Amino acid sequence: MKNKRAAAILQHFHASEQEFVQRIVSVRESVLDRSRPQLLSFMSVRELEIIEILCSKEVYVYADGAFIDSERKRVLITPFEQTDPQFSIVVGELIFQEKYYDIDHRDVLGAILAKGIERRNIGDIRIRDNKIQIAMEQSFFPYLEQELTQIGRAHVVFERIVPADEYIVLENTFNEYEIIVSSLRLDTLVAKLCNVNRTKAKLMIERGFVQVNWQVIEQSHAVVKDTDILSIRRFGRFYLEQVKGRTKKDNYVLNVKAHA
Repeated sequence: MKNKRAAAILQHFHASEQEFVQRIVSVRESVLDRSRPQLLSFMSVRELEIIEILCSKEVYVYADGAFIDSERKRVLITPFEQTDPQFSIVVGELIFQEKYYDIDHRDVLGAILAKGIERRNIGDIRIRDNKIQIAMEQSFFPYLEQELTQIGRAHVVFERIVPADEYIVLENTFNEYEIIVSSLRLDTLVAKLCNVNRTKAKLMIERGFVQVNWQVIEQSHAVVKDTDILSIRRFGRFYLEQVKGRTKKDNYVLNVKAHA
């Protein structure tokens, strides 16, 4: 990137995102210069948003994560329109003895990373009953099929590559409730949602533990709004559905949803 142009672009992004921004700009320029598509690894929601911002005016951007409503998606950046873009994704299915073991998303991801696979090579992970489905780059399936035989204390078996019509569809269940806060400042919301004091909430924000709409926000005084999504490390994800109104003491009443 040219120095002045680079500085102009980077100033719009958080410091933690700037290395990624530079990489995507380099990919975009390579696609344009060589007139050849590039298939990238799985991207988070925020990373895909950055790619769209940087690339969509000059090249075509396609994304897919295999599952319906995938959060993590592979991205194809191409200089020309494609009618059937290919992403080289497979969904592998593992079986375990549900009767004896309780396995969650963190357990599965930890076991995969322990095998030397990078997070960017793995998409969404979905679990239902005794089945675990993992979206992954196709080239990694043979290795994981052979090497991933245990998750925590549970013995697991890679049974098959799953056809698309048998993908697990998430049945999102939420707890919905109201909260009352004195302001819509981020630190006030974090304190209320996590049941911590304002000092700890500010520290969590300053340490980069809080994302608003998948973007790290480190300013405690930032103001949130209806439909914002707050992701707070170790506390989960919260959907601010609606500011319902004000109390007699002029506090805000918010509808909030959180995963059950």
